[in-house]
Amino acid sequence: MRPDVFRAVAALSVPYLRPLPALPEGVTMNDVMRQAAGEREFYRLFFQQAGVADDLRADVEGSLRAILYTLSGDVVADGVHKTGWDGYFPKGEGFLDQLVVPDTLPSWITEHDMAFYVGEYSRTGFQGGLNSYSNINALPTILGPFAGAAINQPALYLAGEYDLIGGNTPQALANLPAQVPGLRWMKVLPGAGHWLQQERASEVNQELTAFLKSL
Repeated sequence: MRPDVFRAVAALSVPYLRPLPALPEGVTMNDVMRQAAGEREFYRLFFQQAGVADDLRADVEGSLRAILYTLSGDVVADGVHKTGWDGYFPKGEGFLDQLVVPDTLPSWITEHDMAFYVGEYSRTGFQGGLNSYSNINALPTILGPFAGAAINQPALYLAGEYDLIGGNTPQALANLPAQVPGLRWMKVLPGAGHWLQQERASEVNQELTAFLKSL
């Protein structure tokens, strides 16, 4: 939206998609997501339902441990799942039903980190973060003036091998150079999941430093 402000951009975990033209009259982003989900539930739709934030807050520490673990690459490395979770699940089930609470935390997060997260979410609850999902239908109007816009600034993209919830499909990654003409390089980090900057902190820092030096 403001290419005049940013000299360059580095993005992690969620590949860029050009803003869509206006949807047909009477069609919303929720409708598009429902069609894509078919007979399944999709987390971005599920998070719009009343009471989800309360369910997460009922056991703040359990919710956070499960979210951090299930969306990480460790859930695959540990043999719990064969691949990363893509955010879809059977209708009639809840979001928390899809998650796995680990016996011990992954090596990339400490009990001190977890205690801080638990303290903050116990104070604020989860509704603030979920509100973005409730406003998804506003995106076509907000981004309408930028429909079809590409990113021409120098760009870096990093993703995790098992991060499917971020939309890192083979097709999305193959399309990225056309969506981002300024893309200098893209790297998929083996074995990593959605929390890339935590799971692979050293590698992410190395890539960011090299990219910044290249400007």
